Amino acid sequence: MMRLVLLGGALAGCTSSGSSVVQDVVWERTDVGSVIRVSWSSDADTETWVSFGPAGNCEKWSTPAEKGASREVLLLGLPTATDSCFQVVGESEGEVFQTDTWEFRTENLPAAFSAMEVESLNADLYDDGFFVGSNPRNPAQVYVMDREGNIVWWREGQGSNLSTQMVFADDKQSFAYNSFDRDFAVDRSKIVRVGLDGQVLDTIDTPNGHHSFAWLPNDTLAYLAIDVRETEEFGAVVGDAIMLDDGTGPVPLYSTWDDPRILLEEHRQWEDEFYPQGIDWTHANYLSYSEERNSFTISFANAEAVVEVDATTGEHLRSIGLSASVCDIVRLHHTAPAPRRSAATEDASEAAAVVGLVDLFDEVYSAQEPRVGVYDALRVLAQAYDGQFDEGMAA
Repeated sequence: MMRLVLLGGALAGCTSSGSSVVQDVVWERTDVGSVIRVSWSSDADTETWVSFGPAGNCEKWSTPAEKGASREVLLLGLPTATDSCFQVVGESEGEVFQTDTWEFRTENLPAAFSAMEVESLNADLYDDGFFVGSNPRNPAQVYVMDREGNIVWWREGQGSNLSTQMVFADDKQSFAYNSFDRDFAVDRSKIVRVGLDGQVLDTIDTPNGHHSFAWLPNDTLAYLAIDVRETEEFGAVVGDAIMLDDGTGPVPLYSTWDDPRILLEEHRQWEDEFYPQGIDWTHANYLSYSEERNSFTISFANAEAVVEVDATTGEHLRSIGLSASVCDIVRLHHTAPAPRRSAATEDASEAAAVVGLVDLFDEVYSAQEPRVGVYDALRVLAQAYDGQFDEGMAA
C-alpha cells in the first residue's frame, strides 16, 4: 500500500485558533485508491469535521461533525484520477476555524475496469447517493458508482472467480460480496466482508454457493447453493437450495427437489452445459429477504418462475410463472412449420390452435395499409372465416 504522511507541524498557514486547536493532521491512502484516511487531534470538547472535494471545491462534501480528542475519518465518494483537497474544520466557543488546504490526487482505476456512463437518470426521482454493483466476470469486479457514472470505490475479484452481487452492510461501514468458481468445477464459494478502506474483515465459506445471498436481521446469512441429485430418467440433475448459516455452519431451508410445484421437466436450456455436475434444471439466480413477511423470494431462470418461501419453515408460500401451456404456445410460435393455418383443423391441439389464430391475426393486422386498429383487424379476420362477424361486438 502506498503511504504518504504529512504532519501538522507543517501547517504554517493556519489561523491562530486553528493551529492551537487542531494538531497532528495526518492523511494516507488506503487499499482503495480513491479513499483517503485523515486523522488529527484536538480538544476533547471541540466539534470537528473534514470538508473535502475535487480541487477548487473543497467544501463539496463534509464528514460528520463530532467531538473527541483524537479523530479519524475516511474521505469517500471522490472520483478516480482526480485532483482533490481537504480541510479540517471545527467550532470552539462559537468560533469556526479551518486548517490549511491539503491537496492530493486519487489513483487511476485498474486497467481491467471499463468506463461507465449513466445514459438516463431523472434526478427528481432519486435522492443523492451511489449505485452498488458488480461485474461478474472478465475479470470479476465489485464497485460503487456515483450518479454521473464515476466509479468511486472498487475491488477486483480473485483469479477465475465470479462475483455476482455486492451489498452495503446495515452498519454503513462495510460491504459484503460473493465469490465462486467460474466454471463451478471447484468449490471456492465464499462471502467476503470488506471495510470501506478495502481491508478484508471476514470471509465466510458457502459450500456450493452461487449467484445471490441475503442477510437476515439477526445476522444469519442466507445463500443460494446448487443441489445435485441423481435421477433415473435424466441422470445427474442440478437443482437449487436455500442455505442458512447463523455462524455455526450452513443448513438447508428449502430445496427445489422438495417443492412439488417446481416440475422436473425439459426446458429451453436443457442441453446447455452450464454446470459440470449435471443438467441445469432450475438455475436460481436471485435471492431476496423480506423482513416484513419473513420470507425469501427466489428467481428460477430455467424453471421460469419466481417463488416465495417462508424464511422459518421453508414452506412454499406463493409463486408466479408461465404455465406449461403458455410456454408451449410460445415455443410453437417460433418453431412450428408452415402452414400456420393448420390450427383451424379439428384435430389440432389447443396450443396449436392458439398459435394459428395469433399468427393469422398477426398477418391480417400487419398487412393493412394504413395500419388498422385491433378491433378492425378482428373484424377482417372474422369475415375471412365464413363471413361471421357479430356487430354487437362494437358496443
